[in-house]
Amino acid sequence: MALDIHSSFKINNQIALTGGDYKTLSLLYLPLIGIDSYSLYMMLSFLESEDSFDHKRLLDNLHFTSAKMLENAFNKLQAFGLLKVYVNKQMSFLYELVSPLSDSLFLNDATLKALLESEIGESEVAKFSKKKTSSKNYQETTKTFNEVFTTSTKTNLDIFDKMINAKTSNNITINNEDFDYSFFKSFFDTKFINNNVLETKEFKDTIYRVSYLFKLNEEEMHEVIIKTITIDKDLKLSDITANAKKLFQKKNNDKTPKLVNNEKDAFINSVVDDETKELLNYLENSSPSDVLRSTSGISPSVSEIAMIDALLEKTHFSPAVINVMILMVLKEKNGELPSYNYFEKIANTWARANIKTALDALTYMKNKTKTVPSNSKTKTSYKKDKTLKPEWYDDYQKGLENKKIDSSEDDGNIDKVFERAKSILEGK
Repeated sequence: MALDIHSSFKINNQIALTGGDYKTLSLLYLPLIGIDSYSLYMMLSFLESEDSFDHKRLLDNLHFTSAKMLENAFNKLQAFGLLKVYVNKQMSFLYELVSPLSDSLFLNDATLKALLESEIGESEVAKFSKKKTSSKNYQETTKTFNEVFTTSTKTNLDIFDKMINAKTSNNITINNEDFDYSFFKSFFDTKFINNNVLETKEFKDTIYRVSYLFKLNEEEMHEVIIKTITIDKDLKLSDITANAKKLFQKKNNDKTPKLVNNEKDAFINSVVDDETKELLNYLENSSPSDVLRSTSGISPSVSEIAMIDALLEKTHFSPAVINVMILMVLKEKNGELPSYNYFEKIANTWARANIKTALDALTYMKNKTKTVPSNSKTKTSYKKDKTLKPEWYDDYQKGLENKKIDSSEDDGNIDKVFERAKSILEGK
């Protein structure tokens, strides 16, 4: 549901930011959330709790260009545990600001530290750590719970129970729905690692977070845990993260994972890669008539131009969205342009899906190719097939492979349009 800039909100601001908080927000959070979320957080922190505001005030004061930009800034604050959101039946919002982690807690969180390193570099992050008092020349003598307390029945605590001592931030939640934890557990020999350890919340949270960050499947995470125990002799989050990062780099030619926003973002990396940006640039800077001319090699007829004008006028879609629709329909109909009614049905479907931009349309087409996860308890492959071919896909793919554009104008760009569109439909 899109954010209504005329909707109201109140702020539950019961935190008092310290100089250290501002420093952490500016030096550690800012590279990850972007200047838009940073400035929004700052503005919210100064609003009075007893007053009511509307979102248009935020939009105007922060000079954001659209409601989508404001909504995206809100989303990133929530993702990094800096904001909680509540809504009532009248669709009025209540925002509760959450204090940032201290710089030491932030840097001790292996996930956040790895993300920050991917943005500003390991050497820069290391500078923050050097400013802390080092415990290198000290031996830790902190007593564990079981050294102080006991129960009436003696139990033998597995050594791994003591090894899992890294706590994760409760402010950040990662739901890695693609990771099958039961399947992951099945790889372990219970003689090697106690099953109770595998079921602790801290350990499960670690596995979900690390597997999500480094895009590792169940078998690969098993490999990471075995390597951590074998080499580092413990199961600290920092060691698990370090070994997961090594495996990620081994798989990806020494590249490090980059934090990307699922939405188009002007301040931090987004899922829109360079090829998609080039495709969007073509779609947003070409008229529907240009697209028709480029795909067929001939100028559109008078009736086709009239139909396009009617689409633009009645559907209120931008020319870029109509361009995506035309490309899809041309392949669906094997190069023939159907009647206005056919396009109108698609337009109604897209309107209900809240499609506003060419990127929305491409994302919608891509998501329609994903299958519903299987209910089968047995996994026969670690590689999950997430694509589902639409009825018109085979003709579309065949058309892409055989398409020859007679006109020499923009040949290279059109080829890239087709290739990128093909990748999107294949879910790549």
